[in-house]
Amino acid sequence: MPNKNYQKGVLLEREIVNYFKDVGCHAARTAGSHGKYDLYAIGTDAQIILGWDKLETAKFRVGVDYLTRTTIKYIDKLYVHRVSDGCNTALFIQCKRKEK
Repeated sequence: MPNKNYQKGVLLEREIVNYFKDVGCHAARTAGSHGKYDLYAIGTDAQIILGWDKLETAKFRVGVDYLTRTTIKYIDKLYVHRVSDGCNTALFIQCKRKEK
């Protein structure tokens, strides 16, 4: 059985993926990849902007090089790398969740 920290991280990753899927982006977790990023979202610029707005609605604030959200129980940080070709955009996101 996975440890509690892993389970908390999975919940955060699924939440973020669903924000982007809800607006029509192709988004997925990269579970088990051991890579730098935990998830990705690919879509048109308009779809990515809508997904980003959903993050802001979920109380994520833009920091210096990350997005952050503080809830009653957790501090969530998202480190985002953006790649764009002019009409399509890919976001690669590393998620961190810590208990207060």
